Amino acid sequence: MSRPGDQRAGWTSAILRVLSDLAPEHQRSRYDVSGSGATEMAWLGLTGSPRRAMVTGGPDGLGPPIVFFPTYQAKDHPMAAEVPPGLGLDRLARYDAMTPAVSSISLGWMWASGTIEVGGEPRTIVRPLISTTAALQPSPSADRVLHGDEWSLWPLIEDHARAVALEHAPRTFGPDLGAAPTPAWIRRFPTLLRWANDVLQASGLPPVRTIEPPRDPRHAPTDRLEVVLGWGCFTQGSSDLLRPRETLAAWSADPQAAHTAFASLYLGPAPAAGRAPAGPPPPPEPLRCALPLTAAQEKAARRAQREPIVVVSGPPGTGKS
Repeated sequence: MSRPGDQRAGWTSAILRVLSDLAPEHQRSRYDVSGSGATEMAWLGLTGSPRRAMVTGGPDGLGPPIVFFPTYQAKDHPMAAEVPPGLGLDRLARYDAMTPAVSSISLGWMWASGTIEVGGEPRTIVRPLISTTAALQPSPSADRVLHGDEWSLWPLIEDHARAVALEHAPRTFGPDLGAAPTPAWIRRFPTLLRWANDVLQASGLPPVRTIEPPRDPRHAPTDRLEVVLGWGCFTQGSSDLLRPRETLAAWSADPQAAHTAFASLYLGPAPAAGRAPAGPPPPPEPLRCALPLTAAQEKAARRAQREPIVVVSGPPGTGKS
């Protein structure tokens, strides 16, 4: 026999799934993950060690010399690198902290950047060909990026078998994050180019003639498609209110959704766990927030701890989010 709390979680998840099916799809998220505001991507370029030369020459006929950031691999973690502050990772880390139940940050490699035609209309594309999950740890001296070891191809290939084959191709994706390009890696550029074009053609997109040196892929050309070398952190937008279908689908998998004002709005307040003990009320629990709170924000958060639904209103820019 299921418990009332389990039933409430199931009902909340079902309501969110239905609303997700009814919500409009935000087409931009399929092709453009550059984001904006709190979800704006952070471009890392091609990283390298500060103990090496800061410029490495490009291979013959494959572009100008490549400049990379003074980044180094963390000694205490094999899949972590540290990059200088100021590249936007702190902003993404704050956003990630606001959705603790959902892994929302990814690390992408080799970015498609430019303009493509979708349904007879031009559309901007800014998206990595391959990516993995990432966790961010900002600090005043260096921002740390910890990445997963399972890489996923972008979702634009409809042929599943073809996508799996390309996803498990020999690792030609580049040097490890935080490791400088070596001459042996640079000699693999033709193989890297062939793999990128295989991905593009399997996605119904035109091939490219060369791989471009690192540049911010958000500066996309309007007359062609390019593949840009480099790393970037981004969010898939699963909790972005500008993408209602993806947002609602992500919330439906969050076990904490049954304890939110949304659930109370549809299902009524959650049943009390038991009778409140006699005597003075317990002291309020400490507030844990990724961002500093004003007095008014703290008051609203305190009310949200006590009441099933709290409406917060105010003009733009007053800190409601």
